[in-house]
Amino acid sequence: MQEVDKMVYSPKEAGIALGLSKGALAQLLRSGKLPSVRAGKRYLIPKTALEEFINGYKEYKRSLGIECNDNDIVFADLQGVPFKADGVSRSFRRLLKQLDITDVRFHDLRTHTRLANAQAEC
Repeated sequence: MQEVDKMVYSPKEAGIALGLSKGALAQLLRSGKLPSVRAGKRYLIPKTALEEFINGYKEYKRSLGIECNDNDIVFADLQGVPFKADGVSRSFRRLLKQLDITDVRFHDLRTHTRLANAQAEC
């Protein structure tokens, strides 16, 4: 059976594709920076809107003299400005303290995820 390319994405799928939280995506949709269409009660984001948003993000970064990589969208604000690493680490430590979790580094999450994915493939 031949696969068909998706023409529209749900907000959840778009958020995952862009590496954005539900709230950040909702803000983009409300502001009109990421166009959507309504189908009954559902909101759908056209594939072309996602592509244009990503291209606009890359152009914005280039205008700042920042080299664009396809994998660097995850830790940036809505304007594409990268978060400071110490701010992400500080927020992560604060969250661990609230959850009463000790001896976990942010970097450990990457290693754990890689190992969990490798085990799932077996």
